[in-house]
Amino acid sequence: MKKTSVRKTFPKQDLSREERLLQGKKRAMHFLERRDYSRKGLIEKLARDGYEESLISEIIDYLDSYHYLDDVRFAESLIRSRKTTKSRRELLYYLKTKGISEEAIEAAMESNYHMKEEALYQPYGESEISDAESELSPEITAIRRQLQKYYSTKEELLAMDYVTKQKIAAKLYRKGYSEENIRKELYL
Repeated sequence: MKKTSVRKTFPKQDLSREERLLQGKKRAMHFLERRDYSRKGLIEKLARDGYEESLISEIIDYLDSYHYLDDVRFAESLIRSRKTTKSRRELLYYLKTKGISEEAIEAAMESNYHMKEEALYQPYGESEISDAESELSPEITAIRRQLQKYYSTKEELLAMDYVTKQKIAAKLYRKGYSEENIRKELYL
């Protein structure tokens, strides 16, 4: 006969309110140990675990009091990790779906998209993303990464016909990149 270990668990209904609150705080801290969450995301996660709305609001207040939950920090982290592969518009849309407020998004965008104006007009380099490009705006770096799918050298880019460049420009524009930066990088 096979022996199995039995782990005794208590349903949340059997616990007192204070015990459920403590359990909820621990659960929320466990989630935040792994990565940042938006306020809305954490609320949804706790609700899926079966916590009542009143407990969730107390848990969120507790996390706010210790600055463990911060939508601006979440947005900054997300933008920092994705700004070289996504356009500002794509990031803006994604952050809105995560329930981040307009003010938090604006603050995060400001802190991550500060760019040196002189770096915007540097001559185009090799096909690989270089250290010099880290000085460029994240959008230009992202556009260059997208363009590398279509050519491997600057000469190939210059040799492309106008119609092909227009198709690539349209695709980039639909992804949310600025028309000015697209034209600059495609030499249109």
